[in-house]
Amino acid sequence: MDYLIKAGISSSRLTFKGFGEEQPIST
Repeated sequence: MDYLIKAGISSSRLTFKGFGEEQPIST
């Protein structure tokens, strides 16, 4: 399920970039 985790991290990073953040969420 690595692809699911990677996809989740990518989504988190994209969401955070929308807020001006460049660090991914580790949830």
